[in-house]
Amino acid sequence: MQSMMSRRDLVEALHFYAEAGLDVALDEKAQDRFVPGNAKKDIAVSTGPAAPDRTGSLPAAAPGQRPAAVPDSEAVFLATRLAQSCDTIEILVETMRGFDGCGLKFTAKNPVFCDGNPLAKVMFISDVPGKDDDLEGRLLSGPAGLLFDRMLASINLDRTSIYVANLIPWRPPGNRAPTAFETSVCLPFIRRHVELAAPDLLVLAGELSAKALLETGESILRLRGQWRDYALPDGRTLPALSVLHPAYLIRQVGQKRLAWADLLELKSRIASLA
Repeated sequence: MQSMMSRRDLVEALHFYAEAGLDVALDEKAQDRFVPGNAKKDIAVSTGPAAPDRTGSLPAAAPGQRPAAVPDSEAVFLATRLAQSCDTIEILVETMRGFDGCGLKFTAKNPVFCDGNPLAKVMFISDVPGKDDDLEGRLLSGPAGLLFDRMLASINLDRTSIYVANLIPWRPPGNRAPTAFETSVCLPFIRRHVELAAPDLLVLAGELSAKALLETGESILRLRGQWRDYALPDGRTLPALSVLHPAYLIRQVGQKRLAWADLLELKSRIASLA
């Protein structure tokens, strides 16, 4: 007879799973995949990838199943088409909510799109939701969110005076880095988000958002503190400042001096808008 695991064994097993990225429940009930028949349960069999139609929708899926897999190039094409069809931020958010072309949607607990004042002159773009964001469904929650709020307060800002959105609105399992495809398929939405919000200044909080939107391979430590031009689709440019992400600053406390210098630079630029 198999012995029961001790509390210590269970805790160690949970820590192991969390470090391996297995921290998201994909089903409401536990499934023993070693029982014959369960291994293939709820897995849809496809004879080939189904492409989306050109009207802006993915192939319909049977109730309780995910949509059929879509080739990467088709998913990016669809994301671009859908994003450009949105005339307001509200429509854009609802469109993203219904978009099935990014697999992260199916492992995240909650989508985390935006927060703050969409009419603000300053728009922040964060990288991806963290664990607290995913659980609460709110952008920049938990310790990183508290630090973010303190950073804003230090230059007389708060979430009512800025707007903030995510590069990718769904948390990658285990806080892993998003893949190149996951970033590419979400880019049309965040680019359209910037267009619709129409801020005067853009702040790219984190290496992922800075690299993706500035189309550069430079690290955040090289990019931070510099104003660069973010290219809008109509040919105009928008001043964009790259800064260190609050979650990074929690891990690298010694870099807060750099963050303070960047905040002062942002404060000075905002003052020049008045």
